[in-house]
Amino acid sequence: MPLSAQNRDNYVVRGLENIPEQGLFTLAVNHTMRRWTPRLLAAVHYATMEKRPELARDWIVIVGYREADLSKRKRPIRWLMLRIRRLHTWIYRRWSFNALRLPMDNQRAGLQALRQWKIRAQKQPTIVFPEGRGAKTFEQVRPGAGRFLAGLNVPVLPVSIWWEADHNRWQVVFGPPVTWSPDSRLHDLQIGLEIAYGLPPEEAPTWQNALKAWEEAYQDDQTAEEADLPPSNVPSST
Repeated sequence: MPLSAQNRDNYVVRGLENIPEQGLFTLAVNHTMRRWTPRLLAAVHYATMEKRPELARDWIVIVGYREADLSKRKRPIRWLMLRIRRLHTWIYRRWSFNALRLPMDNQRAGLQALRQWKIRAQKQPTIVFPEGRGAKTFEQVRPGAGRFLAGLNVPVLPVSIWWEADHNRWQVVFGPPVTWSPDSRLHDLQIGLEIAYGLPPEEAPTWQNALKAWEEAYQDDQTAEEADLPPSNVPSST
């Protein structure tokens, strides 16, 4: 709470009606680097409090990280980086209730952290960046991210967020919970499309072709469904 208050910017929020009235859920957020990450998180945090203030202190942020290879560094640099690493470890231990570190280059430790996340997702709401790392625009989802989110057994809401420099504020859009496809191979694509759908085209340029194909497929499905319906001026047999 103090960290969010310290880093809070102005924001405009839409889609609060998509946040469940009760129970736990996970937010899958695009990781824009147009603003310092704690400010992005503060905007999302404050926006959720408008609907679910009772969860304000319970959030877990999933933090991915990679350990730098120090073997080729000069001794003074190695010494400094080791001290920084120890400081980061101390900070995350202190914040262990609200932050869960997910190592990207250690498969065994990564699996342990994923299991811990799945357990804690049943007890606390979660915020995660499916891209795995930040960028100026929304990029590809990290392989396996959507499949894992689908297996959390809690509603997963896509959150589209971007910084409006002209208005000096965030735009935060909560989408409806994802209805996962029976085919788990599509889950990464699903979560990416759902996030990109809420963003302006310039904030998700690499997703525009996929969004267009998605919308065309949806329209084709709607047309096929309408073709199976009886004419509106003729009562159906039932």
